[in-house]
Amino acid sequence: MGRRCCTWTGTPTMGVRAPPSHPWRSCISVFNCWRGHLSRRTDIYVCMISYAHNVAAQGKYIAIASTTVETAEPEKEVEPALELLEPIDQKFVAISDLYEPIDDGSESQVFCSCSYDATTHFETTCNDIKDIYKRMAGSAFDFENMKRKQNDVFGEADQ
Repeated sequence: MGRRCCTWTGTPTMGVRAPPSHPWRSCISVFNCWRGHLSRRTDIYVCMISYAHNVAAQGKYIAIASTTVETAEPEKEVEPALELLEPIDQKFVAISDLYEPIDDGSESQVFCSCSYDATTHFETTCNDIKDIYKRMAGSAFDFENMKRKQNDVFGEADQ
C-alpha cells in the first residue's frame, strides 16, 4: 500500500449547483450582511456563470452556492443563497471532506495540493499552486519573467 500524502482537516465543505433559467436578482446589500445576520463563522459564496462564459446553453445559467459546513444540517446553511436564485430548475448537492498535505514534500518528493475549499473565486487554489511550485523549485514563480517572455514572441531577447 502506498504512502499517504494528505490528511483530513476535520472540516467538510459543501457546494450546491443550481442551474436556473434566469439571472439572479440584485443582491449586493445581502452579501454585505449575510455573515453577521446568519450568525456564521464563515462566508457563503455564490457564483453565477452562463452562456457568455461558454459553460451553459444559451438562456441557461449555472449557479454555485458553497460554504464551509458548520452544522449537522449543511443544506440548510446555504438556503439564504439559494433564495436569491429562485426559482431553481434543478439542484445538485455535494458535501466533500477537505484534505491538506501532511508534509511539504521536500524529503519524499511527493507534492500534494489541498482540497478545493468553499471559495468560488479560486484564490486559495491559486495560492496553493504557487506554494507547490515554490516547494518544488525552491523559489517563487517569477511572473515578471513570464511577462517578458510573452512579449518577446520572436526570441530577440535571447540574442
